[in-house]
Amino acid sequence: MECFIHITTSSRWPFTNKAHLTLFGACVELDHIHPFVSFVPVFYLCLFCRPSTSLLFNFFCPEEKKLISQLSTSLPVLDGLSQTKLISLFLGLVLNLIIFILLSLSVLLIYSLLMINVDSRTFEIGVMRMIGSQRNGIIMMLLTQAFLYAIPAWVFGLGFAQSAAMGIKASVSSLLGIEDISPILTWDGILLGCFLGLLTPVAASIVPIRAALGKNLQDSLDTRQSKTQAVKVSISRADSSSAISWDTVAIGFCLSLFGASIYYGLPLALLTMNLGLLLNIFFVILVAMLLGMVLLCLNLQRFVETGLIKIFFFWENRALRSVLSKNLVAHRDRNQKTSIMYALSLGFIIFVSIAASLQIETIQYAKQQSHGAYMEVRSYSSYSLEDGSVVSLRSVAKQLESIAKNDPHIEKWTWISETLHRTIPKVTGTFATHTGYLFSRSGVDVYAISPGFFDTTIQGFLKVESSNYPDEDVARSLYEDVGYGGALVSSLWKDKLGLELEQEFLLGINVKTQSTKNGMEATSIDAYEESYFCHLRALGFLDAAPAFKYSPFPLIEHQTVLVSFPTFANLTGGYLKSAEDVPLGRFLVKIPADLDKTARDKLQSRLSSAAGGHGWVYNYGHDVEPLEIPTTIITYIFSLTTFIAMFICFFSLMSSMFTNVYEQTKEIGVLRALGVKTNQMHRVYVYEAFVLVMASSCLGILIGMAIGYAMTMQQSLFTQLPIPFIFPWVIMVTVFVGSILFAVVASWAPVHHVMSMQIVQIFRYV
Repeated sequence: MECFIHITTSSRWPFTNKAHLTLFGACVELDHIHPFVSFVPVFYLCLFCRPSTSLLFNFFCPEEKKLISQLSTSLPVLDGLSQTKLISLFLGLVLNLIIFILLSLSVLLIYSLLMINVDSRTFEIGVMRMIGSQRNGIIMMLLTQAFLYAIPAWVFGLGFAQSAAMGIKASVSSLLGIEDISPILTWDGILLGCFLGLLTPVAASIVPIRAALGKNLQDSLDTRQSKTQAVKVSISRADSSSAISWDTVAIGFCLSLFGASIYYGLPLALLTMNLGLLLNIFFVILVAMLLGMVLLCLNLQRFVETGLIKIFFFWENRALRSVLSKNLVAHRDRNQKTSIMYALSLGFIIFVSIAASLQIETIQYAKQQSHGAYMEVRSYSSYSLEDGSVVSLRSVAKQLESIAKNDPHIEKWTWISETLHRTIPKVTGTFATHTGYLFSRSGVDVYAISPGFFDTTIQGFLKVESSNYPDEDVARSLYEDVGYGGALVSSLWKDKLGLELEQEFLLGINVKTQSTKNGMEATSIDAYEESYFCHLRALGFLDAAPAFKYSPFPLIEHQTVLVSFPTFANLTGGYLKSAEDVPLGRFLVKIPADLDKTARDKLQSRLSSAAGGHGWVYNYGHDVEPLEIPTTIITYIFSLTTFIAMFICFFSLMSSMFTNVYEQTKEIGVLRALGVKTNQMHRVYVYEAFVLVMASSCLGILIGMAIGYAMTMQQSLFTQLPIPFIFPWVIMVTVFVGSILFAVVASWAPVHHVMSMQIVQIFRYV
């Protein structure tokens, strides 16, 4: 029988690539069906705006002079990408935060090194100023030193990035079989690296330059006084030159810019539904929250240090504890930089670990929610050539149930019908209305479910906003006498339709009515629609449900109405005689989550054989296997980031402890002369490093937990998935123990070097 696709149109389809169509489960290319093909504009809209939507085409048979709907389009690649769109956006948000944190740590490291250099060369800088060195000369000296730190790292970083890109390309090509990946760094990446590499030393040298030029010349040349100052006095002049505080101006400008961008950008992102812009705004808010929490923790650090001294060193000599406490006060300014770096780094590491596991959990939870079970049989949802009825799993239902009864791994099973608009011929859509309200979005889909549906599905995805029945019995309530004509609807409808529990509403069904033209049925342009209404009663309002789209937010268009099989048959207006005639679309089986791969594959093979050409089997185990590769890649990236952050912190801590010890050589000499033992002096500085790192680590853990929890709640809100908050205990303990070891190592070397000197040599040390 010669056939061709007939779709009336007012414009040609501008897309030139081949489209793939689904014909009774078989994928065929569009150019195999001809001689004439033209496309309506809605196909263009669907392809570029709603890639997850399938379109039905009218298949025209000239011999019968009849249009039969039996072709549907599918875009599997775009469907898969659309499911991970939010996940990729959140991953980009995490990577942007990683760049910001590492940039901040780099600035703090160079700033710390320059400040240590300025403090240790106070006498030398004073001599240079005394013999006539200009301010510009000192500025250029410090800038040169900052760039000497940054330029080698910049060159090494670009080379390492290129080598890593080549290695990643080779690994991805071998794992995925994709060769069209360029191993060369992009110009955007190179320019961004160059900009940040040159910006870092400039930003890090501002405060050290001001500190070097602001020191009093007399104090700089006085070598008899100790460089450590427990008490500082600052004198400010009240003349016009100091009337403006440029620090306050800078902070005010940044806050004003931040507020203005949020005030305008957030409504713009919401009105245009630009999720990329919205997540960039969230990134700015997240950074502001991170910096705010770090500043808050700095004000709490002294209290935490005092508490740690009392908890860990209550057994120590009282005089030793007094010296330890005074050391922490005297070194507070310098230790503050190390505290910021440790709190920021540890909080960052905890947050990144939570974010990494969050992305993986989101992908897995999205797949579990979408299918509702670890294994299911889905019909091809094609149409019969004879009468245009839907081809479902009804004809193989007994074979599938027989396998479920006899297989020891299957605990329970349940059925889901085909959607209502695919069951009744010529139905174009459904909508809901109630006392003047109207919910007419395209995603109002009606399904029938078995009584024990929610006992079979994966637990944790059902969220009942309100119902007169227990949560586990909401599906059974549809089959009670009082429940005939009952439905489970979205909690959004409480506001959109003004519904209350046990209250009736109208389900409208649009049916395409065609006139005749020249002895044959008219095309879709000549058709018009009529609506008929059915009464349903709201037995429960759901916020979320497994296998279906429910949401309390209007952003989710595809809302669902669940009914019993008898009610579903009644909604067809006599097209289906009884519940036994309802076409079955999905067969869900409950199997253990930890069932081994061999048993899963055998069960999948048996179900697939029973389904035959009527359906296909979904296996959750096969679906998550491809996630192992990206999970490994993400783990390596975050592990490398953690190593870099800890290395930067260790280097800063070692520099700070070195300076703390050598600035107090005169105090150490006095204590040694008074009879303090060498091991006691060792303990003082090791304790100081321990308390400093321990306090910073505790505050950093709190920061990481707070930001990680906030991001988990935000992603759960966006994806409408019950994503749990998972705290990385293993990483936390590892980093915590490593921080303590770093404290001991960083403080032992300089103290041991000073303690090995004679007391006279300690007094002479400048």
